[in-house]
Amino acid sequence: MDSLINSIPSLLEGTSLADPLSGLLHIYRRIDEAQQRWIEASPFRCPSACGECCKTFEPSILEIEALFLASWIVREHSASQSYYAADRAGCVYHNPSGTYQCTVYPARPLICRLFAFSGDRGKKNTIRYKPCKCMKHVEHRTMEEDELYQRYGTIPPAMADLAREADCLLPDSAGITVPLREALPSAMNKIRFLLHLNGHSFPDSSHNPDDDAPPFPRAS
Repeated sequence: MDSLINSIPSLLEGTSLADPLSGLLHIYRRIDEAQQRWIEASPFRCPSACGECCKTFEPSILEIEALFLASWIVREHSASQSYYAADRAGCVYHNPSGTYQCTVYPARPLICRLFAFSGDRGKKNTIRYKPCKCMKHVEHRTMEEDELYQRYGTIPPAMADLAREADCLLPDSAGITVPLREALPSAMNKIRFLLHLNGHSFPDSSHNPDDDAPPFPRAS
C-alpha cells in the first residue's frame, strides 16, 4: 500500500472525515493482508494485464469510498493528467492500453479490491469461493469452506462482511451506493474544499473549492 494512501486520513485531520477515512484505510489494509495469505496458499491468479472485469463493469460505491478515491486523485501529483474516459461503457478509470489497466489502482473501491480474491457466504453462513472465469489452469466451480481449508489451509476474505463494515463508517449515507462516475464529482469538490480549509494546496491550483463544476480529469 503506497505512502500517499496511508497519509490520506492525516491530510484531513480535524475534519469530520478523518476518522471514517482512517476506518476505510484499516479495512483496505486487512483486505490486502487476507488476500496475500490466500494468494500465497492457493493457485488462483489473474492473467497478466487482464482488465476484463473493468471493460463493461462500473462499480457502484459508498460515499466513503468515493471520498477516499477523491482524496487520492486530488493529492496524487499527476492528478490533472489522470486517465479519465467519461464516455466509456465500463469503468471510467480503466485504460486498456496501460500496463496496469486501472489508473487509480492504489485507491480503488472495495469491490475492485475484493473481486476474484474474495468469497461469499452460503446458506450455512460459511465462506465459499468460485474462481473468476478468466483465471487459467484452475477448476471453475464453487468450493465450500471445508474444502478450502482442506486444500489450502485458509480461506479468502468474505466480501459481504467487509462491505458491511465499510457501510457503517458514514451512517448518514449507509446503504446508499452510486455509480462511480456519478459519485466522484461531489466527493472531489468536498475533498478539495476541506483541504483548502485545512491549509493544504493541491495540484490544480486554478480550481475554486466553492465552484460546483465537477473537477474531473479528462481523457488524454
